[in-house]
Amino acid sequence: VSAIIMLFPHLVPTDDILEQEAERLERFLDAKDPRTVANTVEVLRTLKVNPKVRPIPKLFTNTNNRVAANALVHAGSRELTKEILSKLNSMILDSVDDDAKRASGLYALGEIARLLKEQDPVYYSTRVDLHRLIGQIEKFESARNASVASQARSARAKVAS
Repeated sequence: VSAIIMLFPHLVPTDDILEQEAERLERFLDAKDPRTVANTVEVLRTLKVNPKVRPIPKLFTNTNNRVAANALVHAGSRELTKEILSKLNSMILDSVDDDAKRASGLYALGEIARLLKEQDPVYYSTRVDLHRLIGQIEKFESARNASVASQARSARAKVAS
């Protein structure tokens, strides 16, 4: 199911998505498989759909790191709130014993920065709080955990481009 969901944006153009189709997609936010939920969040972001049935911010605290990260990217690419920055801070800086959570936070930070920079460079450049967190990426580039180091390098590359 999760792989089929990822095909949706390639089959239905963003401008042609109907409310009924969006609601059908939203149902997958309640799936038991975290991969299906994470992919659904990503597809909803790609299609620029803001779920009505189940708000994305409720997924910020999901126990699955990928679901939480994708939810932060979905919401953070629209508006970077204090709550989103706080969750990113927590995932990246406070996850001392949880490398998977830290790597997911670095992924989300890189994606949010890339998307905001593409959509509105002025807004992106004026977000001091975002740039303060971006400044922390470098110290994770040489992390012992390969996923953390890889996501840190990837995030830094997204910010630099």
